[in-house]
Amino acid sequence: MKKPVILLVIVLVLLVLVFTTNFEYGSSLANLQDELFARYNSGGEITRQDIKRLESNRWVGLSYFLAPSNLVVRHYVLIDLARGEEKNKEKIKKLIERIAPQSVWLEGYSYWLYTKPFLQKYVDEFELDDIQIHICAIDTIFEKTAYHRNTKLYPAPFGDVRDIPLEGSSQDSTITAEISIGIIEKNNDIYNIKPAPLGFNLHTPDKEAEIKIVDGIPENFEFYEGYSQKYKNAFEELIDMLDLKRIFSIFR
Repeated sequence: MKKPVILLVIVLVLLVLVFTTNFEYGSSLANLQDELFARYNSGGEITRQDIKRLESNRWVGLSYFLAPSNLVVRHYVLIDLARGEEKNKEKIKKLIERIAPQSVWLEGYSYWLYTKPFLQKYVDEFELDDIQIHICAIDTIFEKTAYHRNTKLYPAPFGDVRDIPLEGSSQDSTITAEISIGIIEKNNDIYNIKPAPLGFNLHTPDKEAEIKIVDGIPENFEFYEGYSQKYKNAFEELIDMLDLKRIFSIFR
């Protein structure tokens, strides 16, 4: 089957799913996940209706293959926490390995912080040393590839990253002046970031970039200010989503 035909089939399937099933995604899904996670952490009940809403979400099932992302990881973690069983553990591990090859979280540091509390709770509840190893390794890469601004460490400038320092537990880490791992190549104050399309995940970098740190600020780099600010309009978002590099990455 030719690539344009495959793309057309994907688009048609998405349209059918959107209009016929539970296809909650984006901010609505993120807010639901945050609400249920907060309720779980405070000892509140996640009801059968909540669990059904989570498990019937077709966007998540499709995105596992077409757009692995922080939201998909968080979703499967929530289902297991709510049910009190680790039935999605292997899916979660595979997602981590796809989103963080060589322990580089391709979406950038901000979305790692968005995902990490869910994974840490998962580890704590089920005593999962193998996933704890992933968490520590991802943290370590962000620490080693960080740069200084005044007295604080900031994460490598790639993906959708907000202008925030590394979390407090990472501030005492030792950065590495020269390091090459995954999509990151750092040579003192210069970063070379390789493209890392990951299906229809729009948080990962899709173009090669050279970024120089000047007085603690990445030159020619736009910090993330929220998804609603990322694109000028829906057409621009669609064009980015249908970039051939992103489409071809689905089949790798």
